[in-house]
Formats: sequence, structure tokens, C-alpha cells
Amino acid sequence: MNASRTNVILVILAIILLLAGAYVFAKGGSSSVTALTGSGVDAKQQAFVQLASQLGPVTFDASVLSDPRFTGLSDISTQVVPESAGRSDPFASIGAH
Repeated sequence: MNASRTNVILVILAIILLLAGAYVFAKGGSSSVTALTGSGVDAKQQAFVQLASQLGPVTFDASVLSDPRFTGLSDISTQVVPESAGRSDPFASIGAH
């Protein structure tokens, strides 16, 4: 088998794998939390799924942004001054172009 034929086969296999992955991703797979509660799951996994289903959404208290301590903060960043580019080849000898 020559190299070009091997490359063609590898490209075709890669395309098939990508299409299969896209199909599984688009279909949604069976990786949802409710799918894990089936018969092939041990007790520890079921306990984890039960605890994970009890978690609520994460919220952020936006009143922190209007707190006087937050609004009183000042920016102490340092401004970066642009520099010239330098030599085109920094490893060349000093007299060389």
C-alpha cells in the first residue's frame, strides 16, 4: 500500500469519525442525569445522581457591585508604553544586516 492510498484511507476514516461524533452530539446522546438512574448503576452512582439532582442553580448577589467599598476601588494598573521593534534578526552579528 503506498503512502497516498494510506492517506486517503485515513482521511476517509477521520471524516466518518467526525460525522459520527457530530451525529451523537446533535442527537444529545444518553448522558443526561435521568439516564444514569437505570439498572446498570451501582448504589454510589445513584447516591451521587440523587445529590446532584438536589443542587439548585448558582446565583450571584449583584448588590455587591453597588456597595460603597466596591465603588470606592480605584484602578492601579500601569500603562504599557509601546517600544520600537528592534532588529529583524536578534541572533545575527551586530554588523550584519
